[in-house]
This record gives sequence, C-alpha cells and structure tokens, in this order.
Amino acid sequence: MLSEAASPTLSDGHAVDCFVQIGSLTKVVTGTVLTRMAASGVLPLDDPLDRWLPTAPRTGITLLHLARHTSGLPRLPPGRLPRRDPYAAFDRPAPDRLLPRIDTLLTCLPGRAEEYSNLGYAVLGAALTAASRMTYAELVTEYVLRRLNITEITANPDPAQRLLAPGFLGRPRKPWTTDGAILPAGDLWATPRAAADIVGDQGALPMPPKTSGCTLMTEIWWVSECPRRGGVAPAISVPARRCHTKHLMFKRLMFV
Repeated sequence: MLSEAASPTLSDGHAVDCFVQIGSLTKVVTGTVLTRMAASGVLPLDDPLDRWLPTAPRTGITLLHLARHTSGLPRLPPGRLPRRDPYAAFDRPAPDRLLPRIDTLLTCLPGRAEEYSNLGYAVLGAALTAASRMTYAELVTEYVLRRLNITEITANPDPAQRLLAPGFLGRPRKPWTTDGAILPAGDLWATPRAAADIVGDQGALPMPPKTSGCTLMTEIWWVSECPRRGGVAPAISVPARRCHTKHLMFKRLMFV
C-alpha cells in the first residue's frame, strides 16, 4: 500500500522498485496521449480514423469513439485466441490485415453503444503512431512521462527487475506476449510508485466523463488483477456512491 501519510506497506513479494504489468491502466496512458496530442494541435479528438489509417471507407469511426469504447469494435481481435498466450499472434502488422475490412467487425454503428474493446485501443494506438510518426513508446514518453517527470514506466523493463506472479509450485509465471499491436491496450510495465503517480495526478490525467465526479483519495492499493496472467493493478479508494462501476478508460481499476 502506498500512502502520503506513511511509508509503503509491502507484502506477498511486492517491491516498490520492481516492475509489474499494469494491464488496462495502459489505456489511461494511451487516452492521455490522444488528449495531449489534441491539445498540442497535432489532431482533433474527433478525427476520423480513416484520416490516419487505411481502413474501409466511411466507417464513421473517430479517434474519440475508440478512446471511449464506442467505436462498435468488439472486445477482442477476430479469430481464436490461444488460452495460454492469446495476443502472441497479434503482432505489429496485425492491424494492417484487419483495417481494410474493419467495417465487417463492427457490432453496432459507431457512437451508438459502449463496448469495452482491447481491439479498439490497439487501433487507436496505431492511429496515434501514424499521425505522429513516432513509436508508441516515444509517444508515451513525449506526451505523458516526461511532462510528469516519471521514468519508471516502460514497455520493456529489465527482466531482472520484473515482478512476476507465482505459478505452479511457486515458479514465476511467464507473462503474456502483449508487446505487439495490443501494446496500447494493456502491456506497459510500471513500478507501484510510478503507477501511483499516474493515477494520483488528477491535474495531469483526464478523467473520463462518467467518472469525473469521483474524488481520488491518497491511498493506492496494489492488488492482483488476473491470477492467470500474473498481472497486477492499483485499487483506488473512492466514495462508492459517487463512482460509476462501468467507465470508459479505467476498465480494470478496482474501486473499493
């Protein structure tokens, strides 16, 4: 537990200076890159997707739709995903194979309904890199980390500094391969203190509309996100009655 009022409380092998996969908290970073790029005049929030990527024509999908999970794209990429490492085959060229037929993947018209979409954030990340001519890692550094003076968030931490969940007989569990096209949706690594900085700086990170009424407290709990994949995520103390449990960017933040 990290708190402004006391020293960190560590248990179950956690360490303040070790890196863990922060899962879908990565989407908060990706959404922040979009809003920072818009504020810098690089692109409008509601830019059509086909301005930056070779999609099927006139899909009606905008960058804001992707960020708000209202693009109509399904939660996962099409096809059968292996259980042990579902995103291994979804490499960096994968979106290029989907974009020309992206209109056939829509579950509803863009803007009509919310459907949480890892695929949507993968496509959003591809659009942002195309618009900026920068890599995703460079975008995160330029528009988020450098402005917050945060250094302990990366897509590729030193293996010796990674904190992996225990698997069978206590052996470290191999993390999923998510550093391909799915990276903007959920594969950044961070130390607990860096993730706490990202989550706790309300002035730097925009809150999605449905959670704008929540007040972040000063305690960040680092909890297990998904035992099967061995990831972790922060849990934030908020007034329960003031928080919507279905939110737009913070899918796996656990409000307690």
